[in-house]
Amino acid sequence: MGLAARRIAAHRGTAVVLADGDPGFFGVVRTLRAPEFGLEVEVVPAVSSVAQAFARAGMPWVRRRGRRSPTAAPCAAP
Repeated sequence: MGLAARRIAAHRGTAVVLADGDPGFFGVVRTLRAPEFGLEVEVVPAVSSVAQAFARAGMPWVRRRGRRSPTAAPCAAP
């Protein structure tokens, strides 16, 4: 991730980084916010397409240890 951050820092203008999962604590956001890169980082969270599809269908989409939970509460569509 350091190489990507250096390339983004060297880029002139705006750059967009798409990250999945939980990129905040252990992922790319932490790296990009490191002082040595001097980047201004704006995080725009979004709902995954899978979670959105389940919400629109009125079905639960909660994962526990990699498995869907049969006891999860129904999700509301965003």
